[in-house]
Amino acid sequence: MYTINPTRAIFVALFFTLFSTASLFAQNCAHPDYSSLEELYNATGGDDWANNNGWLTSCEPCTWAGIGCDENNRVTSIILRGNGLTGALPVDIGDFDQLRVINLAYNEVAGELPASLFTIASLRDINFSGNRFSGTLPATIGEQPLLENLRLNNNQLAGTLPEALSTFSQMKILTLNNNGFTGSVPAGLGDLAFLFNLDVSQNNLSGCFPQDLENLCGNARMRFGGNSSLSWSGDFATFCSSGFATEQVGAPCDDGIPETEGDVITFDCGCSGELNPNGFTGAGLESIYEPDVAERDEQIRTRPGLGRVLPSFRQEITQLTVFPNPVVGDNLSVRLPLGSQNSQLRLLSLTGRVIINTTMDGPTTELLLPRLTAGVYLLESVTNGERSVQRVVVQ
Repeated sequence: MYTINPTRAIFVALFFTLFSTASLFAQNCAHPDYSSLEELYNATGGDDWANNNGWLTSCEPCTWAGIGCDENNRVTSIILRGNGLTGALPVDIGDFDQLRVINLAYNEVAGELPASLFTIASLRDINFSGNRFSGTLPATIGEQPLLENLRLNNNQLAGTLPEALSTFSQMKILTLNNNGFTGSVPAGLGDLAFLFNLDVSQNNLSGCFPQDLENLCGNARMRFGGNSSLSWSGDFATFCSSGFATEQVGAPCDDGIPETEGDVITFDCGCSGELNPNGFTGAGLESIYEPDVAERDEQIRTRPGLGRVLPSFRQEITQLTVFPNPVVGDNLSVRLPLGSQNSQLRLLSLTGRVIINTTMDGPTTELLLPRLTAGVYLLESVTNGERSVQRVVVQ
């Protein structure tokens, strides 16, 4: 004869009672934010949260853990920081039409950022730091111009930073560091009047600092480091002391290609270096001595994409002046120290292609330039085995 365990029976009855009560709330609760909160709970493993007190046990979400409401009992804040959330956010999280603050920092939430989140007109503060969000910033981000704080640092986000970031007229804190963002820093961030904390460090950003960022110089909370292809590898203090955008051409950077060195910012704000097989100088400024010219030349000739070689000599840096630089028009004035005679003069691309090869009969000469694409070139002079190199910028 089968005997029912009284303890087991009580447990089963209690479980079905709670389940039925929760289902009843889901079906009959008239609170306008209940269903959206229920979806958030279920999508992010609410049963396993560190603190889920009150959730789905009553029709009064304003009493639940982490929920704040206004005088009309509408949800205005969701603060579940470090609460063990997993999974992905529901796509219709934008249904919280009175929400002002959402803080889900330091959980394990993954997936893409829901586009609907950035359509909530009342929203002022988003903190999703330290999660596992991936994908790109949604296009709807430009529909939330009154956002004051946006913290998405320490995630797995990628893609480019949209120009819409510069439309946040009330933005105070913008932290996007430690992600995988690429492309350039969008222009206009320096014109945000209330921005005091900007961190885009430790990404894969490249190019020049936008000149409007000079408005933020002197603020220690402006961080761009860890972006090796930016001017000065993202050293914002150097940008602030350099004369701003006009001095970024020729600034050091790192294009991420191991076979190049002497990488510099070009006129079009790219980061470019010179292929450097044994003895082939990067930007033409390092001192080298090449005892075995034939072996070096053969290495260069067999390097893909290179069909010309630089001369062999002991390199010494001497004074070489060019004007105007950046080039204006098709003339370039070149001047060497007094007493320089019969100097060999060459204009080269950054890959070693010879564009001009001529001889200077005296310390000065005028070069008539062919039509050149914008970028950085190298002007090289050789006099009695002494080599001088100057970067020439063509606009």
